[in-house]
Amino acid sequence: MSSYDVVIVGGGPSGAAAAYDLAEAGFRVIILDKKEFPRFKPCAGGVTTKALHLFRYSIAPVIRATTNTMVVGHGTGKQKTLSTNAPICALTVRTELDQFCLEKTLQQQNVTFELIPGIKSIHQEKDTVTLITKDDRSFECLYLLGADGAHSQVRKLTGEFTPDRTAVALEGIIPYDRLKNIPEFTFDFGVVHKGYGWLFPKHDHVNVGLYTRRPDEVKISKTQLNQYVQARLGVDTVDHVCGFPIGTGGEYYQPTSERVFLVGDAGGMSEALLGEGIHNAIKSGQAAASALINAKRSNFSALEAYKEAIYPVMHDALNCRKVARVFYKVLPVSYAFLSRYPVGTMAMNGFAAGLTLTECKHHMTSFKIDPKVLEPSSLTEYCN
Repeated sequence: MSSYDVVIVGGGPSGAAAAYDLAEAGFRVIILDKKEFPRFKPCAGGVTTKALHLFRYSIAPVIRATTNTMVVGHGTGKQKTLSTNAPICALTVRTELDQFCLEKTLQQQNVTFELIPGIKSIHQEKDTVTLITKDDRSFECLYLLGADGAHSQVRKLTGEFTPDRTAVALEGIIPYDRLKNIPEFTFDFGVVHKGYGWLFPKHDHVNVGLYTRRPDEVKISKTQLNQYVQARLGVDTVDHVCGFPIGTGGEYYQPTSERVFLVGDAGGMSEALLGEGIHNAIKSGQAAASALINAKRSNFSALEAYKEAIYPVMHDALNCRKVARVFYKVLPVSYAFLSRYPVGTMAMNGFAAGLTLTECKHHMTSFKIDPKVLEPSSLTEYCN
């Protein structure tokens, strides 16, 4: 049996973020994953400025493009271009981003990585947790972090949390050489029920997709994606089309175990308005690491420390869900509201400043249109 301070299941952004901070604090950590990296990861790949501020290192080497404009539309009809003076998002390919982050993490002392075929069982004792893999390897640890995505095995085997729903997206790519014109960074709200279509240009291709926060009410299909792409880009085919779940509902996650914690999509940490998950994945991973570090230093309950550390993520996710309910219910009124001054301008300036939705709402209600922008190191390095 192998023994560690922390076992992390999942080597994506949340697992890597937690492992990085824990290793720096001297914890012995192992990351377990079913896939060898680099592995294909379906995702729009937009890394918001607020997420860029969280990285402990620059991700400039894997940034394909940045944008300080955002085109918003209603359906495939009218559109409005919003802009600000600083980037609101860095465009990446998730396969490249996840590989880069894992490599940075494994450069830390005290972190190792192993492939597993899956998890057979998880046994929690008073002072330890034992994870047994499907090939009968055993890993004993003081703490177990579930960072294994929307279909988390850790979540299912421990019963730590049952999300009320999971959002769904369908994406593909179109090479630039197939297009007459390269689109701007675009969100077309209402293309699908309680969701949107997106166009994310990335240096040599456009990532296109559809998102709905309520897959229980509507099914999205390749036919719908092709119709959207035909209407916006004038092409008939989309390459590498793939659907994927997005873990939402984490605002209702109530940790109960002293030894097992869920982060990222495993804990439903993606926000429901746009389905953006990278920021909350990193932040929840760092929150779990902070809780374990504080528990060790002060002999404080890791459970209580995690509840406190994760609260800002859950609070913002709750605000996003409330806004999402109203925004999609009253389309096209909400589109008109977003596309006009001063709401669109304030939102863009908030995004550029790296603010969460909760923080953006504060600035809007305070009529502060220009929050101070502190450029993340990733953008500084990329632009230079």
